[in-house]
Amino acid sequence: MPHLYHSTSFPCLNHPDKAIPLEGIVEKRNLHDLRSTFYKSLEKKFGARAQIVEIPREVHDSPISTKPTYVKGSTDLAQEPLVKTEDDLHMNMKYGDLLLCRLLNDVSQFFGFKKTSRLDIYLSQLTKPAIIIGGCARSGTTLLLSILSASPEVLGIYGETCVFCSRAKTSDSVEPFPLNALYSRLLDETLKCGHRRWIEKTPRNILFFDRILDYFGEIKLIQIVRDGRDVILSRHPANPDKYWVSPNRWINDVAAGVKYLNDERIYTLRYEDLILDYESTMADLVKYLDLPLDNYLQNWHQFAEMRSSGAWFSQEVRDLDSCSIGKWKEAEDQELLEQFLRNDKAVELLTTYGYIS
Repeated sequence: MPHLYHSTSFPCLNHPDKAIPLEGIVEKRNLHDLRSTFYKSLEKKFGARAQIVEIPREVHDSPISTKPTYVKGSTDLAQEPLVKTEDDLHMNMKYGDLLLCRLLNDVSQFFGFKKTSRLDIYLSQLTKPAIIIGGCARSGTTLLLSILSASPEVLGIYGETCVFCSRAKTSDSVEPFPLNALYSRLLDETLKCGHRRWIEKTPRNILFFDRILDYFGEIKLIQIVRDGRDVILSRHPANPDKYWVSPNRWINDVAAGVKYLNDERIYTLRYEDLILDYESTMADLVKYLDLPLDNYLQNWHQFAEMRSSGAWFSQEVRDLDSCSIGKWKEAEDQELLEQFLRNDKAVELLTTYGYIS
């Protein structure tokens, strides 16, 4: 065992004379159990405020990743102190995972297991069905991701990965999902002790829900719909001088979700209900997602992990605001609105989702 520091213990870096017993760790072969036992051993041995202030060179040389850096903005991992506060010990696992991967690889060599990567640790913990959001752009997909990221159980993937829609504009694509890109983005996020599932949103996912269902089987899919009159008149911070979504795009994306209205595998959510009746709307949604409607979700704007987005004019997360509902009534571009309402398909969809009678 060339890398195992002691045959029955693992060292604490700021207390070289002390070691964490491996008994009770090596006999657990489930990665999540190994991980939990490792951190409990740290806390029991050195207390919640133990500090690990340096990284051994061999951790840098570990085969767990080709990337030298695991913290955004950091250029040298060894320059970042591993301060383990009580919250850090249970919640922020990135630094500890480096040490744990090293430990698990040493133990794996001894017992003949395969080597352990950071991705192994992530996926062994994220065992509950993932959540994927789709819908037309400017319909609240980013807001919904931010809200659900407040749950301690949910690991949000920042931005749009386009992994499940490959930036395609139609659902005709038969390319395999580039899951390596998904996993790469997943590893950019900090895995916390309570995380049990990941969540991703790209609006055009709605065009590929059938393929996503076929691939994953057990998955939680949410389509979010917003009044098309507001959507086509909505502007985006990236180009505030133009409307972001064309009438044809809204019709195409929303029409793609109609067939799922009575599909129990997919949850349909109206943006307006989320804003105007948050409590009851979320109470129904969390039943589908198998999440508790706890203080974190009830006060999501305080606890959301996803706190900023280029899709918001405010840039930063803020509490729900109904000012964006019904803005079409005061729209300057009445010609565009009238043109939209002359489209039979648009009127049919507005009726289907209860926006007009």
